[in-house]
Amino acid sequence: MRFKKWVMATPAFHKVDKDPSKNYGVHGLDLAFYLKGPKGGVSFVISTNWMLPETNEWWRSTGRGVGLYDDGDSFLNKPFPSDLGYHSPVPMWEGQESFTDDCKIVNGKCYYDGSTLNAKEPFNVLVAEGTDGLWKYLKNYYHETFDDQGGE
Repeated sequence: MRFKKWVMATPAFHKVDKDPSKNYGVHGLDLAFYLKGPKGGVSFVISTNWMLPETNEWWRSTGRGVGLYDDGDSFLNKPFPSDLGYHSPVPMWEGQESFTDDCKIVNGKCYYDGSTLNAKEPFNVLVAEGTDGLWKYLKNYYHETFDDQGGE
C-alpha cells in the first residue's frame, strides 16, 4: 500500500486586541505530521509553544507570562503532544457528523476524530525513534483505524 507523508508547520499568531470582538489571543507554532492512504488519513500534531517575539514581549510587559513561560519547569514553554486523529471521507460510526467540507487530507468532506490523550504515545515514539519510528506508528494507527474498524 502506498502512503503519502508530509509535515506542515502552522505559524504562531499574536492577535490580541482591546476590542473583545477582535481579540483572538495568542498561539504558538504547531507541527503536524500527516499520513494519507487510499481510505483516508491520520494526523499527529505537536503544539510547540514557540511564540512570536511580540507575544513574549507582551507577556513581559503585562505580567501575564510571569511564572507561566519564564520558568524552565513550566509545561507551557515546552512542546507537547496535542492531537492524534483520523480523517475519513465517510462516517466511521453511526451518527458521526462531518467536520469540514474542505479537508486537505481527504480532498473534500471529512469525518474527523482525534484525541489529545492518545497523542502522548506517538510523541514518545518520535522522541525515542525519530521520524522513521513515527511514520511506522502512524501506519499502524492508519491500519487499526481503517482496516479493523471499516471506513469504507
